[in-house]
Amino acid sequence: MKRINRKLLYIILLLVALIPAIYRFSNFALQELKLLKTETVSFAAAKTASQPNSQGVRYLIIVKDTGDDKEFSKVLPNLKMAFQYSKLPLDVITWEDWNKAPRDLTPYVQGAVILLAEDESDLKWADKLKAYTEQSGGLLVNAWSSSNSPLNEFFGIQGEPQFVTGDASGLHWTTKFYPGLSDQDLTKNYLQSSSLDVTLSPEMKVWAESVAPKRVPYLWYGERGHGRVLVYNLTSLATKYFRGVFIQGVLKAQPVSVKASVGGQVWFIDDFPSPVGINQVTQGNKTGMTDYQFRLKQFDPDMEHIANKYGIRFSTGIIMTYSNNVTAPFLIPKYEELYHLESIIGRGGELGLHGYNHQPLVSGYSDKLRKELGYNPWPSTDDMKGALQTARENWQQLFKTPLPTMYIPPSNMLSTEGEKTLLDMFPELKTISSIYTKDVNEGTFEQEFLPDPKFPQIMGTPRASYGYILNSNQKFELYSVVANLGIVSHFNHPDDVFDPDRNHDKPWTELRDSFDSVVGDVNQRFGWLRPLTATQLSDALRVYHEAHLNIDRSEPGLLKVSVTPLQGPLFLEVRVPSQSSWHIKQGGSIVKEDKEYGILWIRVDDPNVVMEEKR
Repeated sequence: MKRINRKLLYIILLLVALIPAIYRFSNFALQELKLLKTETVSFAAAKTASQPNSQGVRYLIIVKDTGDDKEFSKVLPNLKMAFQYSKLPLDVITWEDWNKAPRDLTPYVQGAVILLAEDESDLKWADKLKAYTEQSGGLLVNAWSSSNSPLNEFFGIQGEPQFVTGDASGLHWTTKFYPGLSDQDLTKNYLQSSSLDVTLSPEMKVWAESVAPKRVPYLWYGERGHGRVLVYNLTSLATKYFRGVFIQGVLKAQPVSVKASVGGQVWFIDDFPSPVGINQVTQGNKTGMTDYQFRLKQFDPDMEHIANKYGIRFSTGIIMTYSNNVTAPFLIPKYEELYHLESIIGRGGELGLHGYNHQPLVSGYSDKLRKELGYNPWPSTDDMKGALQTARENWQQLFKTPLPTMYIPPSNMLSTEGEKTLLDMFPELKTISSIYTKDVNEGTFEQEFLPDPKFPQIMGTPRASYGYILNSNQKFELYSVVANLGIVSHFNHPDDVFDPDRNHDKPWTELRDSFDSVVGDVNQRFGWLRPLTATQLSDALRVYHEAHLNIDRSEPGLLKVSVTPLQGPLFLEVRVPSQSSWHIKQGGSIVKEDKEYGILWIRVDDPNVVMEEKR
């Protein structure tokens, strides 16, 4: 009898502790639904633009790739993706074809002609490229360092330059290049470049330079007759995070320029909700509380506050168990109420699946990787199916919400057979959110913001940045994706707080305040980015990728953009001279203006947009 009374007392005490929390989180769920309006990502019917009267803006790359340098061979595909993401039409011809018979450059006067070669000494028809620039008013871009180009003097290089001994390293901005991006100088260990040690003619304007071993111009611009030249003297254009730098340089160098943007921000919490024992204290937990108490009393309310403060939505990845089991039977222990409470936060945004457990859906690892990560390979796809079936059944019993449409691979790892098995067991999935660039781990499931090449019913919504505290290199990466795509896709884990490699030796209060600052900075600079869930972003991307743009800036003071088909809202980023003033005459609305950078962001709800300079 005494034992029964003691158990009853424990139960009563536990309920007393949980009732305020349940009320608080249930109240938050109601507030969240009121604060976060439903974002429109598609229209009831597609809209079609009227036929444009001119060919419009178009770009050309003239490339010579011998295949001898693997790093150089990555540049062209990377630049092509940058143009595709910005919805700017691009043509590519080989160096050999140009030298045989130069193409008519008239179609590219509103855009740019871009040279891409390690050795430009054999370039022919340089006079035609000069005429395109000086007489026709085109933009000529040199995207790679070449010490022997016949156009070096035209590009503002004096004398016969040699390459910097060793590598130039680091990056310092010398101009207002792009919001957020040019506030971030890059460290020496982040960027090393084989760059020319150049002396420039006085009329050239340097936009970025190296930090060591001396100040070497990386990016400069100059005027030539009616046109302009732009030079990239750095070898980083092979990396994804320099797509934004390239596109924005090309746009900034033009008198008036336009690109498209998706316009979305997604904030992920991985391993959330996740099972936490009520008395568990993880090694590294210096909060003075159990993991359970910390999550309930600090982490969850603080993340709730940030969501309310900025009107953002969290897309979360649920873990059912941290068991390492990869063979049947697949059991899920019954954990404390924290699991249920945290799912309420997710309902303000999106509850996605992170896995039955934290074992990536991979059937084999190298000895090195298995030793480093401690993961068990799945013996068969049948075992994967068994675990995923258990997760599916548990989802239906525990959450009583629609089955997930978003999946986050554990440790951003996923095999082809694992992906197929996942889609067989969860056919409702619309998107997978892994990682934008490969990390040091082999087997990383790297993605683009594109349909999956093997399973096109899945749209990629990769995470492009990570952490509570971001250094200048990491902020550069975050803003570079905005500069190219108009997307923020950022993630964290609750247990980062307890990990000395991830918490920077900082307490939760400092991590929280730093994350608050990151979210605040994004929304102060780019308030037009819609707060979306991962699934909403995948829907917006499908709408975005279907659209084709025609941009006409042939008439001074007038800009025309047609979008076909327009199946949902998208955004235009327009660069204009900072001292000028433009207004929308037809087809859209200005949602943000940054006069310091000379950039307007326009929401497009009509397929025909007309902008006019105020006289």
